[in-house]
Amino acid sequence: MKKLIINYFYVLLNQVVLIFLPFITMPYVTRILQANGLGRHTFALSIVSVFSIFLTLSIPIYGAKEIAAQNNTKEIEKTFAAIFKIQFFAAIVVTLAYSLFLLTPLAMIERQLFIIHLITLLTRAIDVSWYFVGKEQAKKVVIRTVLTKIIGTMSIFLFVNSPNDVFIYTLILAMSLFSGQALVWIPLLKEVKFKKVRISEVKKHLKPIAILFLPQLFIMMYTNLNNVVLGAVVGRDELAFYAQAVVIMTMVISVLASISTIMLPRMASEFSKGNVSVIKKNVANILQFVLLVSVPLAFGLIAISYDFVIAFFGLEFVPTALLLALISPNIIIVGLANVFGVQLLIATNQQKKYTISVIVGAILSLIVNFVLVFHIGALATVFALLAAEVTGLLIQIFYTREYFDLHYFSKELVKYLVYGGIMYAGIWFASSLINLSIINLIIFKVIIGCFIYITILIITKNELLSKVWRLVIKKAN
Repeated sequence: MKKLIINYFYVLLNQVVLIFLPFITMPYVTRILQANGLGRHTFALSIVSVFSIFLTLSIPIYGAKEIAAQNNTKEIEKTFAAIFKIQFFAAIVVTLAYSLFLLTPLAMIERQLFIIHLITLLTRAIDVSWYFVGKEQAKKVVIRTVLTKIIGTMSIFLFVNSPNDVFIYTLILAMSLFSGQALVWIPLLKEVKFKKVRISEVKKHLKPIAILFLPQLFIMMYTNLNNVVLGAVVGRDELAFYAQAVVIMTMVISVLASISTIMLPRMASEFSKGNVSVIKKNVANILQFVLLVSVPLAFGLIAISYDFVIAFFGLEFVPTALLLALISPNIIIVGLANVFGVQLLIATNQQKKYTISVIVGAILSLIVNFVLVFHIGALATVFALLAAEVTGLLIQIFYTREYFDLHYFSKELVKYLVYGGIMYAGIWFASSLINLSIINLIIFKVIIGCFIYITILIITKNELLSKVWRLVIKKAN
């Protein structure tokens, strides 16, 4: 348990830094690059992400799970070597395909940006963080990536000074990611001896990687493809408005994603040992935590969406406020999907069922986006994203119902939604009574929201909060 808590601390630290740093740069970048510059950056990145998904396949998830399931150093090294060979071969094929893409008319539109993104592809090719995630050694990855992110943030303020610096901005982000992954190889080479593995050892990983890759492919379809459609049909400005809403939502979700990063190897290990009772106990605790955290985050983001967009992005990005408010419930949905989909279906080798849930959601998302995008623009892409996530979550809940009490979960979900609704109403009422500057108003709303929510938890004698409090008291004594 101690190792699990330590790993969670480091992964959470990484996620907090990844959230905090963009909050520093966003007000600056949006005003310097403006909607058109950010739209160009997002458009290019959406297309490059299509190539990236074919390079990484499902290795970050699958590799971590397989490393966690091994019992000795020899087996770990053999597993790593076999999986990394697949990753290396995929990198060669994708890089060649991307080089051909650079010669197409589409690439000519943003040729410099696409050339810079060769670094992005190289970063994916050398990503071995999944090895340390599988071994529950998050510290070795987090310290290095956090340092490179901080340097990248400083570079943005130093070198991005005009709307024409979108190329410099993209280069800084790409180099920041690459440096972080390159530094991870220092502890890797000290710990792992690259062994020769037979073709048969490599082949046995191909099918499960392919099965797990399918949902990643469809996730890319209803995210990046929808972005491309929005940018092409409505315009880069509209894409920029939507992209900023997604960026904020994703940063908030990353706090919950750290739970999946840590728990996936642990759940896979327990499943390999046949400890179903332990899995059920873990699921009950994780669901409590996800609801406890995701509900106030979602309702709180809705409460501050307009003020936040004005303060951080400027008046040009006012349309982002409505998109952000509408997309905020996805924090709860994705938080739960990480439990039912990643920590249960994938950890217990039910990749096919996970794939089905994602494919159905992706198809529905594409239909919603194509039907509505011509009429309501970015709102269509928001509704398409929510449709995909909700559909996928419901299917995952159905497939994993044997691992949790559905009645208890439903009751807890409703309970926390009521808490969130009360918190939102309290924020709205309190903020309507005062007149503050926009930054002070955001701070006021956050403080009031936290106070109301924590008060509700104390009055209702929340079980999870009581456990945490008892643990703190025990440690203090």
